[in-house]
Amino acid sequence: MKIDLRADLMSQDHTGYSWSLLEDAPDPSVVVPGALILAGEQVDPDDPVAVCRVVELEEINNHTVVRFEILPGDIEDYAVLVKRHNVNV
Repeated sequence: MKIDLRADLMSQDHTGYSWSLLEDAPDPSVVVPGALILAGEQVDPDDPVAVCRVVELEEINNHTVVRFEILPGDIEDYAVLVKRHNVNV
């Protein structure tokens, strides 16, 4: 499974959101505020991956911090939603 953002899903900053750096995204163009992304460490195939919503991007010390919220449920739950509404992806 391809992830959109490498991230420690347990990390939170002072805002209460999880965070990572934009440089940890294989394709930074998909990591924009409001976007739904897959995030996780993906070091091992069994590592957890979550559906997340990008909350904001913030420039700090020459890095772009990505703040995101982890959405409830499993990835499969979202696939069921897409199929039920016949959304072409």
